[in-house]
Amino acid sequence: GLVGYAHVLDLPNAKMALKGMALDMPFGLVDFAEIMTGSAFGTATWFDFLNLGYKLAPSAGSDYPYVDVPGAARAYVQVGGPFTPQGWFDGLKRGDVFVTSGPMLEFSINGQNIGSEIHLRRGESLKISGKASINPDIDALSSVELIEQGEVIRTVSPKAKATELSIQSNFPAEHGAWYVLRARGKDSHVLALSAPIYVYVDGQGFWKRAEVPSIV
Repeated sequence: GLVGYAHVLDLPNAKMALKGMALDMPFGLVDFAEIMTGSAFGTATWFDFLNLGYKLAPSAGSDYPYVDVPGAARAYVQVGGPFTPQGWFDGLKRGDVFVTSGPMLEFSINGQNIGSEIHLRRGESLKISGKASINPDIDALSSVELIEQGEVIRTVSPKAKATELSIQSNFPAEHGAWYVLRARGKDSHVLALSAPIYVYVDGQGFWKRAEVPSIV
């Protein structure tokens, strides 16, 4: 089965999820965290577990009727063929998913999709490609960002009103890391985040070693 935590947000009343996840994550009992609930979202807890070296897919929900209308926040899963409920569950479990309140995302590294593991030697190339688009009836895009282990390492912003933005980057792999694509709308409540792509270098995992003591 699939197991996840709801309301893993950057809000004071969402801290109970962190306490439960601290117990369950080390035993491999959690597949996803709902980081977007209607117009509310949070990445702090999600990013911490990624930086500890745990794989964790994002998910989203409306929490109707308490937060927003049904479908205000959604999780889109790549099923890799004709739609079936089991195909959707399988795609979420392998992390081929993005969450959004508006923008749509495409993201790959070395041709590998969201949720993939990539194994490289130090110095080999990371070829990163990302794209965000949005229905103009919803909003316009203000930026698309590449995030490495919780830090924004590249941002592309439009010079004029835009409904589509692309981001490209190519650099040598120096260490294991995880990467996420984020798109923002002009409205601060319009946002999309991909699940990570996980990069291993010379057998080293994607955890952020320098952050582990403070997170623990």
